[in-house]
Amino acid sequence: MRIIHLILGKANPDRANGVNKVVHQLSQAQAKLGHRVAIWGITPNPEEETNLAERGLPTFSFEAKKLPFQIDGALRDKLQQEPADTYFHIHGGFVTEFYTVTRILKKQGNKYCISSHGTYNRLAMERSPLKKKYYFKFFESQILNDAEVVHLVGDSELVHCNKMHNTSNNWFFQNGMIPAEKEDISTNKEAPIFGYCGRLNIEAKGLDLLLKGFEIYKTEMGGTGKLQLLGKGPDEAELKKQSAGYKSGKDISFEGPIFGEEKDAYFENFDCFIHSSRYEGMPTAVLEAIGMGLPVIVSEATNLGRFVQKYQCGLVLHENSPQEIAKALKKIEDLKIQETIVEYRRNAFRMIKEEFTWSFIAEKMVEKYAA
Repeated sequence: MRIIHLILGKANPDRANGVNKVVHQLSQAQAKLGHRVAIWGITPNPEEETNLAERGLPTFSFEAKKLPFQIDGALRDKLQQEPADTYFHIHGGFVTEFYTVTRILKKQGNKYCISSHGTYNRLAMERSPLKKKYYFKFFESQILNDAEVVHLVGDSELVHCNKMHNTSNNWFFQNGMIPAEKEDISTNKEAPIFGYCGRLNIEAKGLDLLLKGFEIYKTEMGGTGKLQLLGKGPDEAELKKQSAGYKSGKDISFEGPIFGEEKDAYFENFDCFIHSSRYEGMPTAVLEAIGMGLPVIVSEATNLGRFVQKYQCGLVLHENSPQEIAKALKKIEDLKIQETIVEYRRNAFRMIKEEFTWSFIAEKMVEKYAA
């Protein structure tokens, strides 16, 4: 099968955006299954050099235009050159260029799937609600109606999308992860290190809840751990200000954006990974952590709670509040002291192998295309 993944950006796995990692890894896995796969990206700087040639898949970058709905002439030409049996997988929602692209695909008879990556989550829709309401009514709904598959990665998003877009082509299926080559379940007797990796965005990622929860854990529960935050984002200055106002601030560090082997080294040093998001798709950073055998603390909004509970590889915040976060942090510390945390680590490796390998997910995705 000929498959083209279309994305805003270049699907560079060395970027913090989880969508980049998903597209990169999914396309690689589909190519290994024998399919002819290419990646097309819409970007403001198509000429900027990246390391994308190393992935061995045809990758094309097209210039993002300033006017809504306008697409690069080169992209329009390339779309029109594709045969009718080429399958397009579009990543993201509320992108005006994607409306233009899907109108061309419909006219040519090309089938396409759209992965929302959390776009239609209720809380995400509440940002600029009036604007999104009218855009959805007149444009986005047409994209979804004409799609063969609307791929959703979260239970909460599926429920909300069904209310807005009541058709039978909505499909829930998880993202994947590359399992660790070595399964290390060892631990030590030092104070625990709790880690976060992702955008420093207070509203979406619930980082204000995390900092307050860490303060309660330290000052009211006698916690001895440290908190390290990896990443950058629009709220970095505000988060540092909040941290400085807490007694626990001396045990909170902002490490900046970390990638590749350096990031792996941080993860290996963590005792637990935490994501207290208010809304998400399915965060790849959490999957990466679990794939390295890390116990996790996650909110229901990560859409990973049912997997974490099923495999008993961490704790789920059924109430995403500072008090509950503090209790979860303390429980992880107690498990480490008791040396029973190794069971969580063992279960984390098992969860990734049984539910989240990219080979398994790529195969299911292609089956859905063909259906």
